Amino acid sequence: MDKQLLYRIGKAKVKIAGTIFFVVEEKFREGEMIGEVIIESIGENFTEHFLQTVEGKIAEEVIFANYLRKHANSSAIINFLGGEKKVAITVGQFWKCLVMARLERKSWYIAYIRDKKGVLWATRARLGKIGIRIEAKPLDDSHFWCPGDVFLSR
Repeated sequence: MDKQLLYRIGKAKVKIAGTIFFVVEEKFREGEMIGEVIIESIGENFTEHFLQTVEGKIAEEVIFANYLRKHANSSAIINFLGGEKKVAITVGQFWKCLVMARLERKSWYIAYIRDKKGVLWATRARLGKIGIRIEAKPLDDSHFWCPGDVFLSR
């Protein structure tokens, strides 16, 4: 195992207090400010696979941010972080992390999230010109992430 692939840069207890359900389309609305976050654009894959999702209550959980040191594909990153059970988080947890994070234009902020069919996607956010751009990419071993990207894990 490559000990230099990623390093942990922070952690957060993620909890959405008082919510019984997390309705994705209530928080991810293109062109609107929700809380302190403006969603600049939402990609086609995210719209198709996540936007109509309603999740159950989000348990309090520690989510770690991990900085990528060198180019790697999703398989290598998932394996390094402990497998799919360690990296898979919910859309609600991803949202909470986005609200808490200080995103930078140069880096993607990536979470591995399962869609309604249980398929794991690399869901990513990055600052655009006026707000956050949200996209979802299928796991593809030919796609390499760049140094400086931040990956979320349990």
